[in-house]
Amino acid sequence: MTLPGEVRLSTVVMAHPRRREHATRLQREYPELDIRIAYDPEPEGPPATLRTARRAWDAVAEGATHHLVLQDDVLLCRDFPRVVERALRAAPEGPVSLFASWSMGTSQAMRLAALLGASWTRLTDDWTPTQALVLPADWAREFAAYAERFPAWKPDNRAMYDFLKEKGRDTHVSIPSLVEHAPQKSLLFNDLLHGVRDATAFAGDAGLAGTAFDDRVVSPPALAYMWVGAGEFYAHYDPLDRTGRSMVTPAHEVLADFGLPHDELSERFAADLAAHRAELAKVPLLGEVFAFSLWLTCFTSGVIAGALFDKPDPGLLDDAFQQPWADATLATLPASSLRKMAAHGGLRAVARHYVPLCRAALRSGLAAVAAYPDLTALWEPDQHEIRPRWAKSLPAG
Repeated sequence: MTLPGEVRLSTVVMAHPRRREHATRLQREYPELDIRIAYDPEPEGPPATLRTARRAWDAVAEGATHHLVLQDDVLLCRDFPRVVERALRAAPEGPVSLFASWSMGTSQAMRLAALLGASWTRLTDDWTPTQALVLPADWAREFAAYAERFPAWKPDNRAMYDFLKEKGRDTHVSIPSLVEHAPQKSLLFNDLLHGVRDATAFAGDAGLAGTAFDDRVVSPPALAYMWVGAGEFYAHYDPLDRTGRSMVTPAHEVLADFGLPHDELSERFAADLAAHRAELAKVPLLGEVFAFSLWLTCFTSGVIAGALFDKPDPGLLDDAFQQPWADATLATLPASSLRKMAAHGGLRAVARHYVPLCRAALRSGLAAVAAYPDLTALWEPDQHEIRPRWAKSLPAG
């Protein structure tokens, strides 16, 4: 597939023989991509992705400048070949991921970037999503050779991250994602271990008319994310490009350290909760513990958003929520937080009742910066000591 600007794209689906039907369906449905299939060379061996990834990344078509590898459990958006063409014309140089799961740390960067209408954000996780990844052709071949050093059980997304880190190049993630996870059983039990792994925002049926990519990249200085595990929910502040002075810290501790008292935080939560109690009552099995962690994650994101807007004016969110993918990215946050507990079929229906609370929390967080200006420290984590209480007795640096 030849794109304007001398980009010649080759495309391979990496597949297990058990999913041959889905892989060959992609071939038939998208003949203009000239898709080839790289099958697992040891299909009877222990389940692993790296064996097949090596083959897929080495299978660059002659004359190609860029190489796209799709995994065999993805669905493509409407008009995928033409949307990919548009995206790659606008994409930053280097690796480009056309998928990011709704629970990745990067998903929170996408939600903030979408408020400004950006098409791209920088990957923040320590693994690279490989469901739909584009590399320059030379890098693709280089990775195939590089991956030979690892045992087959190493996940391909970790091996790819190590490779790109050594090259010193950032991966940029598209907003929206152009592929989605197909709802089928994982050969590695990922569906049972990690729950539903949908995209942060899937282009879906938007097609060519609904996906206007440009070259704008927005990457926040920090993230707020919601840790989900062992039946617990916990909001954290994550300073990106961490130094020895700053590290991942519970969000309520960071806010208190920079001037927002716990009592005031509690009052702001109570006010937003009261305004949305009728909507949340439609989900009686989920109580205030979940609501608070979700609200605190969005509240802290609102504080961080001030760095992108350059001023703490909650009125700016009126226009921000009108950006093409702002609502879609935010709507998947509560769903991703319930991904290990709710069934796939009813997950989004339950989660949608929490979206208005998320919007309110973003507004409250942005407004809080005006009242507590020391919170702007969250905009520049490299200039401040941001550490959890247990670590404050340890030497910095």
